[in-house]
Amino acid sequence: MKPFLLSKAILFAISSTLLFTSCSKENSLEGGLISGVSGGTAIYSLQGTGGNCPTAQINGTYNTGVGMQPTNNIVLQVNVTTPGTYALSTGIVNGIQFTGAGNLSSTGLQPITLIGNGMPLGTGVFPYIPPVGLGCAFFVNVK
Repeated sequence: MKPFLLSKAILFAISSTLLFTSCSKENSLEGGLISGVSGGTAIYSLQGTGGNCPTAQINGTYNTGVGMQPTNNIVLQVNVTTPGTYALSTGIVNGIQFTGAGNLSSTGLQPITLIGNGMPLGTGVFPYIPPVGLGCAFFVNVK
């Protein structure tokens, strides 16, 4: 084997080994679930009945092909039973996901804001289901 090809083969083997054995930091939300479900130390529930989050305040304009801005957000009322931090996100629906994190400093009803991320793919009315308080959804109308 020619020295030039041998050195390429060795370089490829070393870089492949480093790629698959490199170190990575594990991220964790202490006291909560990972993968965009919920996290943090606060204990709370969403206010809603009959499958809807009746207190959901939907802010911003949602148009197909237009990226989300900070003004594209949802304000939900939560009933806090144990104060602490929270991290909450919906699944991705029609190219949009809503996420939020912060601190709930006292018990009782408090607002949380979820910021829209992504770009709507199509028109229609789409349901978003926060993972806390199963059965509660809010609906976003995309034009």
